[in-house]
Amino acid sequence: EHAAVRPGAGIYFHRQLLGKSLGGRRIELLTVASALPDDGPSVDGASAQDMNPPQLPLLLESEPARHFPGKPIAFISARVHPGETPAQFTFFGLLRFLLSDDPRASRLRSCFVFKLVPMLNPDGVALGHYRVNSTGLDLNRYYDSPRQEEHEGVWAVRQFLLHVTQRERLLLYADLHAHAALQGCFLLMNRLWGAAQAWNMGFARLCQVNSPHFDIGNCNFEDPSSEAAEERFGTGRAAIRRDCKVCHAYTVECNYHSSKTSRPIPQ
Repeated sequence: EHAAVRPGAGIYFHRQLLGKSLGGRRIELLTVASALPDDGPSVDGASAQDMNPPQLPLLLESEPARHFPGKPIAFISARVHPGETPAQFTFFGLLRFLLSDDPRASRLRSCFVFKLVPMLNPDGVALGHYRVNSTGLDLNRYYDSPRQEEHEGVWAVRQFLLHVTQRERLLLYADLHAHAALQGCFLLMNRLWGAAQAWNMGFARLCQVNSPHFDIGNCNFEDPSSEAAEERFGTGRAAIRRDCKVCHAYTVECNYHSSKTSRPIPQ
């Protein structure tokens, strides 16, 4: 009974169609924020329609989400790699928390607008693929220059985020993944410079302080001049950081079965 999550009050929740996969499956966009008047104004109806990018006609056809002027946006997505099921588990935990009556969730809703994509690659999930879409492409290598006819989910996300950053402040980009080798939960990050890198490292430290499952030792601040980094220019964290000018752009990795505190199985 004490572990049951109780729904919060004064929550704005909106669900709309961001796009469709090559196989015709829905790619959805969720919006979570506070609907309480004391947490700031909001704009709904036709007045918010210009917040939807014209390149996404399916988004334009649906009822537009309310706009919350002045509130930074946190964008979180999952399942670009369909076989990484811990990413979906993490996403559902996040959504459950954001919609709860936990005072921390209430504070987050009052300060930020959360834009969430539960499943970027529904075709890959339906077909049982591990990393690719229906045409055999790893979508997390095409964020730098995606094409609608080949990289459907990441193309739609990129169009949406580029449009949003022209009008509002994108504070956080996080793409949820799973890791088969390293234990626990950790971040893959961009190595920045000066104050931006201090904020970058500070965010990782805050994750460590607030979660016993977070392993800061496995976090990787990738050197942008390295050969490994060049191979990953097409990942969400690299391309969105560069093109949307956002400091906090991360890949969130969670192990399939082991936390950092797991005991080894006796021989």
